[in-house]
Amino acid sequence: MEEEKTHKHKVAYLDPARIHQTEHSFKLTEKVKEHLKAAKTKKQKDEIKKESHKKERHNVSAYIAKVMLKRVEKKYIMAPYGFDNHWIAILIMPKLERAVVPDSADYDQKQYMEFIGILQNVYRLSVMKGGPHPPDRKEIMNIRYQFYMPTIPKTNCRLDKGDIDGICADLARFIQREICHVAGKYFDHGGVLALDEHENLSNLTKEN
Repeated sequence: MEEEKTHKHKVAYLDPARIHQTEHSFKLTEKVKEHLKAAKTKKQKDEIKKESHKKERHNVSAYIAKVMLKRVEKKYIMAPYGFDNHWIAILIMPKLERAVVPDSADYDQKQYMEFIGILQNVYRLSVMKGGPHPPDRKEIMNIRYQFYMPTIPKTNCRLDKGDIDGICADLARFIQREICHVAGKYFDHGGVLALDEHENLSNLTKEN
């Protein structure tokens, strides 16, 4: 039934964890540290960092391209993108050669321009491989920024400290009882918490 619902809609979704800003940022891994240590000049070190960063961007690009080519029947692809403690939902329309960035906070687009560059590159490669695109076969996606998003008046969504504490308590209780506890509805029996070393967490009294 859930599978039928998934295929019924015209939208495909990118995994936010796979496209988050941290996924395509430079990472100082142990391997990179070794290469930097062996480098003799600043130019060599800069080149190592550049190549490492390029590899991270490529990994994200490869994932997005895979989704776009696998879901060619979808009219829209939603990309929930997180950066600098903020989230935006980028709506990609490959068949129309467009993408829309709804952002009620109106963040400066320079703060997520690297990801936009990744999307442009992926779209260009998708067109080259026969992915969905307009008949005139342009290879540059039109990105629309500052798309109007209605905001909720602050007076309608104001929470006092008691409300916030209550929400946090309910959320913590749900995580403890239903996700972390072995008898919880959403406990992952094949995950990290199922390991013996985490038994003190997974077998914590559920009523606590």
